[in-house]
Amino acid sequence: MVCTSDTLELHVEVFKLLVQRHVDHVREDEGKEITEDEALGQLVAKFTKWNGVRILEVAATALEDANFHSECEIVEKMAREIEESLKQK
Repeated sequence: MVCTSDTLELHVEVFKLLVQRHVDHVREDEGKEITEDEALGQLVAKFTKWNGVRILEVAATALEDANFHSECEIVEKMAREIEESLKQK
């Protein structure tokens, strides 16, 4: 399935609504103020089932997409090191 520019923009708009809904939920139900970035981080953590390696892989993909290639490599290396460390336990 090919994702056109229009389709991607639609996905981003829907995603923004979901993030904003989470911000609103935290404010109303928990009485806390959080930013959209913090809400996004909470959603990523829950989506990945709080798996640190998967969270880093998501971050690396975002960095790569934003053309932060060197930073992406650092995060990917960190993910690999953590994964290896967890295997040894």
